[in-house]
Amino acid sequence: QFSSQDIYNADESGLVFNKQPNSFNVQLAPNKALKGRKDQKTCITIFHIVNQSSTDKRKLWVIGRARTPKAF
Repeated sequence: QFSSQDIYNADESGLVFNKQPNSFNVQLAPNKALKGRKDQKTCITIFHIVNQSSTDKRKLWVIGRARTPKAF
């Protein structure tokens, strides 16, 4: 009973933008451990909204980052 222009879909996505690559070019001597640090995984939440016919695409909402992220 609703037209496709009146039906909207909203969804959230997480974007990890500060993660370093997993591989590196370091050769270690035998029986040596590589001292390191934890990976920085700064994640922000992005919310996007679009209608079913794709004629109304809203701007992305950048919600930000949380110390303890939770789903909506």
